[in-house]
Parts: sequence; C-alpha cells; structure tokens
Amino acid sequence: VHEHAPHSASNSHSYEQYAPRSPAQRSRLARIGVLTNPYSDVIAQAQPTAKLNETTSSLANLFQHHCESLDEDEVVQINQYARNLREMLVQGTRMSERIDESLQMSENIRSRHDALVQHSGEISANCERLTQEVGVLTKHAEDIGAPLKNYDAVDRAGTKVGVLFKVLPNENGNGKDRIVTVRGLAKLKVDDEDEYISVLNELDEACVYFSENTRDMDGMFGKEYGRRALILHDAALFLLKEAVVDRLRQTTVDVIAALNLDKKTCTLSADKLDASLVYTRFHGISSRSRSLISILQNRIYLNNMDESYRELLSLCQTTYCSCRESLLKSTVASHIESLRKEHGIVTMTRLASAFLERLCSVETALYRDFFGATNSKKVITKNIAGKKKNISVLSDDELQKLLKSLCAILHRSVRRGLVQLADLDTLCQVVNVLREERSSIVSSKSYNVATSHTMSGVIEDAQERLIYCAQSTLQKEVMKFKPSAGELDYPKKLISASEKKGTADPVQAQMMVYETWYPPLKSVLRVLSKIFKVVDQKVFEDIALRSVQACAKCLRDAASYLLAKKGSLDSDLFLVKHLLILREQLSPFDIELRAVEKQLDFSEAGKAVTKFLANRNRHLFTMSNENALVMMLREGVSVQEEAIDSKRDLEDALRVACNDFIEHTSTRIAKDIFAWIESCKLAASKDSASLGSQKIMSGNYVKKLMIDTKENIVKESAELKKQMILYLDNPATQGILLKPVLHKVSKSLDDVKRLITVDENNGWTSSIESEVDSLLQDMHGILNTCNF
Repeated sequence: VHEHAPHSASNSHSYEQYAPRSPAQRSRLARIGVLTNPYSDVIAQAQPTAKLNETTSSLANLFQHHCESLDEDEVVQINQYARNLREMLVQGTRMSERIDESLQMSENIRSRHDALVQHSGEISANCERLTQEVGVLTKHAEDIGAPLKNYDAVDRAGTKVGVLFKVLPNENGNGKDRIVTVRGLAKLKVDDEDEYISVLNELDEACVYFSENTRDMDGMFGKEYGRRALILHDAALFLLKEAVVDRLRQTTVDVIAALNLDKKTCTLSADKLDASLVYTRFHGISSRSRSLISILQNRIYLNNMDESYRELLSLCQTTYCSCRESLLKSTVASHIESLRKEHGIVTMTRLASAFLERLCSVETALYRDFFGATNSKKVITKNIAGKKKNISVLSDDELQKLLKSLCAILHRSVRRGLVQLADLDTLCQVVNVLREERSSIVSSKSYNVATSHTMSGVIEDAQERLIYCAQSTLQKEVMKFKPSAGELDYPKKLISASEKKGTADPVQAQMMVYETWYPPLKSVLRVLSKIFKVVDQKVFEDIALRSVQACAKCLRDAASYLLAKKGSLDSDLFLVKHLLILREQLSPFDIELRAVEKQLDFSEAGKAVTKFLANRNRHLFTMSNENALVMMLREGVSVQEEAIDSKRDLEDALRVACNDFIEHTSTRIAKDIFAWIESCKLAASKDSASLGSQKIMSGNYVKKLMIDTKENIVKESAELKKQMILYLDNPATQGILLKPVLHKVSKSLDDVKRLITVDENNGWTSSIESEVDSLLQDMHGILNTCNF
C-alpha cells in the first residue's frame, strides 16, 4: 500500500503518513489476515483440481505466501482451530441427520393421532346415541310406572287422612258391589309439616293424573281411583282447615269468654287494648298458623293449583277477619262514643282519627303475621321444582274490608253528629280537621288505605252538610230577607257609628263599620268567607254566583225604599257604598261568577199533547205528519240556555248606580240652571231670533237665577260633602265619585254664560251684567273648593 500510494508534499494529512512502514507492522498485519481466514489450513491441505480458475490459483498462492510468513506457533494454533472446525462440522452433520429422523417420527405420530381422533369421534357418537336410548327407555319406564305410583299413593293416603273405602256386596244381587267411604281418625298430623306436604304432593299429582287421563283409564277401575283421589284430597285439606280455621274460632271464643266481651256493657279500654288478650292470644297462634297458611299460598301462587286451595285460603281470611271484627267492634265503638261525649265532635274527630290510624297499623301487622309471605324454600311439587318464582305478598282485600268495617264506626258517629250541627264554623272545623288527618296518612302503606277512604267519606258528608247549612242561611238571610225599619234607618245608623268610632280602639271601630253594612251583604260575605277553600271550587262558585245575585237584588230593593223615604242622595250613596263593598270583598276569592243555566221548554210539547188528546182519529200507527203522536215525539222538549255573569252584572249595577248618583246630585245642586238651559234650548228651537227678548233671558231674571243657584250650591255642596264622608270612608272614592258631578255643574255654568244674550231692551244694564259675571265666577270658585 505504501509503495503504490501517491506522494503529495502539499497534503500534510495524507494516507502515507499513517501507512505501516516497519517490518514488524507488516508482519502483524499478515498474521491478522491469516487468523481471520477460516479456510487457510483447508486450502493448504486441499489438492488443487483442474476446475480451479485463475482467480482461485492466485488466491491460493497469496494464501500460501502468507502462511510461509507466519511463525510456527501461529501455524500450530491455526491448525488446531481447523481441527476443531472439522469436528464441529461432523457433529453438525450428525445433528442434521437426527433432526431428519425426528421429523419423520413426528409425521408418524401425527398420522396416528389423526386416526385416534377419528376413532374417538366414532366412539363419542355411539355414546351419545346410547345415552339418548337410555333416556328414552328411562322415560318409557317412568311412563309405565307413573300410573302405578298414583294408584299406590291413593292406597297409602287413605289410612293417613282417616278415609277408608269399603267394598260391600250389592243386596240386589245384580253382581255389582257397592263402595262405601268410611271416615275415622287421621294418622297424619299437620304439625308434621314435611310428611303432610309429601302427602299433599302425592295427592295433587294423583288428582292431576286421573283428571288428565280419564279417557286412557280402563273402565270403572280408573274412574273409581280418580274419585278416591279427590275425596282423599278434600280430607287432607280438611285437616288443614281444622288446624287454622277452627283454631281461630276457638281462640276468639276463649278471648270473648275471658274478657266478657259477649256482654254489651263490657268493653276494653283503648289504652290497654294492645296488651290485652285480644292481641296476645292471636300473636301466640300466628307463627304456627302462618306456616300452615303458607302451604296454601305456595300452591296458589307457585303452581296455580285447583280452586280448592283458593277456597280454603279465602275461608281462612274471612274467618280471621270476622273473628277480629267481633273482638274489636264494640271496643272501638265505645271508645269513639266516649270521645264524642267528652270532647265534642271536632276534637273527637281528631282523636278518633289518630286512634283508628294506630289501630289499623297494629291490625295490619297482625294480619301479616298470619298471611304474610314466608321465607320457606321447601320444594312443593315436582311440577314446580325447576321454577324460580317469588311468592308475592298476599292481596289484602279481606284486610281492607276489615279495616273499613272498623273505620265505618267513626263515619257513622261523625255522621250522626253532623246531622245535629247547623253552625257553619263548627262544620268548617270538622272538614279542616279531617283534611289534616287525611293528609298526614301515608297512602303508600296499605293499612292507611281504609282510613283514607273513611276520611274522604266523612269529609264529603261534612261538606254536604256545610253546603246545605250555607244555602239555608243564605235563603233565610238574603233571598227571603224582609228588612225592618231599623235595618233601613240610613243615615242614622252611620251617624251613630261615626259618633262612637271616635272613642273606640281600631278593632272596635272596624267592627262598628261592619255593623253599619246592610244585613244581606254581611250574611253573603260571612258565609262565603267561611266556606271558601272548605268546599269544592265549583260548588263555591255556584253558591257565590247565586248569593251575589240575591244580594244585589236586596240592595236595589233597599235603595228603592230609601228613595221613597229619604230621597235620591241617601238612596244613591247607600247603593254605591254597598256595591263597592261587595265588589271589594269578592276580589280575594278570585272567582269568575259565570254559569250557564239550562231550562226545559215544554211549550211546543204541550201544544202537541193538546192536539193529540183533542184528535179522536189518532191513527197511532200511521207514520205521517198528521199523526199527533209523531208530532209530539218530533217536537219534543227544547232546552234553552242562558249565560249568567254575576261579576259583569255587579259591575253594570255599580256603573248604573254611580251614573244615577251623578245625575241626581248634579240636578240637586243646580236644578234651576239645568231647567233654565232646557227652557232656552226649547225656545231657541222654536224661534232663535226672539230668544233675547224672552222673559227668561231678562237681566233681572238671570240675576235672580244666579243668586238662587249660588245659594243652593253653597248649601247643597256642604250637605253633599257631609253625606259622602258619612257613606264613603275612602277619600279617593269620594273624590272619584264627586268629580263628575262638579264637572257637570261647571259645564252647565259655562253653558249659561254662552247662552246669555245681553239686550238693553230686556232689562240688561252694565251693572247687572257685571254682577252676573261675578256670580258665575264665584260659583266656579265654590265648585273648585268642594273637591276632596
């Protein structure tokens, strides 16, 4: 490399300065080349052949040249490496042969495994086929043995339930024997629950089998066993009935005898009822009775058995409820009656409601002890062994009947008290108490359903009585009201109350104002305020509508009386005052006071009936327009509807009353002015040119008219202001009502000024003209100062 590399003086970093130069360096490079060539020794020992090309020869020569330059130790070491490689080559060849043998063996094993899998599949298919055949044979065997099992069950159960079937020869000698049922003592005890359930299961299956296979049974033999199975099944259920129903009845008899409840005068104290024998004895038999009743429940709810189980369970429920009712009814009635005598109907209603709610809770808990669901996991029959169903809680219809019967005692007691009540306040208190008690009842709990229903019934009765009393009060005090002279003594009543109001406190002053109201108005507002939110909204609106109509009529009648006795001012102010009060007091109720009245019109039907009776040749079966019967049916009875809006009628009545007041008062203040204006208009309509020469237009006449009118305005305005303050308490109302009156009078004065025609020939002078102008200005000033 060093010899062939180009020399360059300018490049100080060329390859030549790093190339090996010494012999030692070159020797080491040669050794490295030999050591890194794995085929040196093999090539050295291998004989060259004729096929080697020139390149191979040159390489061999180069390799030989390098080998000659190596040391002996290095050559020995290289040879040793070559021998090791040869041994490894031999070992690799042997391992390759072993691998080939292993692959051959694995192929053999795979082929054998495939054959084994094929044989195993055939064996498995044969096993499944044999298993199916075994199942079919087993089912055939069970089907063959099933009838015998049911026959054996009937034969075995006879002695257990105490029923034997005896065959007697027929006395008639016709060859047919008679089978007689003989009943004795049963060996089976319901206390042994496992054995009893086992017998019931066998009899259930036998009954099902004989009922489903009636056609397949041979002759009378199979039918006879079917009849026996039913008899034995009834006998087994009779044992359960004795253990539950008879035990309930006997316990009830024992409790009645121990507490002397058969006597009407002997009752238990309500405070000691929970700890008495009425509950302790029943709690004592509840556990055992519940386990027996659960047998019926399981068959009803899990297996849908025949009706015999349902009938027996219903009998147990009915018996239980009748026993409990006989034990509690007299005590509950006595306690409620004592509460009524001691506290009155309102407090009795509250206390009795709480007592019944607690009693219903205790009775429901006891009922659940007897008929509630159990945690039993025993298998009932083979038909339901694989079904996963939960036993739902027993429907409590019978319980609700019992609780309703107990709560009905309160209903009857309150009803008797309501019939004797006529006071609206007391009736309202009863309704409110019952509503509070009903709202406190949690309806989601079953024992509160009966109490809630009872409360609702009592509330309806109390509301019905309240409505009747309210209508009676309104009928008497409003619709049929006949006022006395003292009740219509206005404004004397107002003056007396105004004098007393100054020395009274605010409450007494308000009561004095209330006393000045017209009695029908007070009755209407008092009744409506009491029954509001106590009766149904529609009922209240109907009562309010009719009462407002009647009250407005009474006010109009009273105003007519005052018009004849006292004059228009008192009459108008009286009517306006009370109509304003009525409208103001009705606003908090927020009601529409609208209704549609329907009436039957019999006029056309009456004509048809008259014609039918008058026609002798009626031809009833002739369908023509001349047939009176057809005409009567065709005409029928028409329905006439009339919309009633009492609020609108009230507003109309108030507007008419205010307009009448404005008209009457303005005429009262300036009646001469209005009469003069009308005369002028009348004269002008006949001959407008000669109006200035009329007597009514003379200076002295007009002057005297103005003087008289001014005096009358001063007098009447003072009286008007005094009366309005007396009748109307609110200054704003006084001002609103008086303003149109003053405006109308002021407008009439302007009309006078416009109509006056100054004519010197008709007595007008400058002094009279100035006096008339001054009088008109004075009257305007008086009117301006009259406003509130």
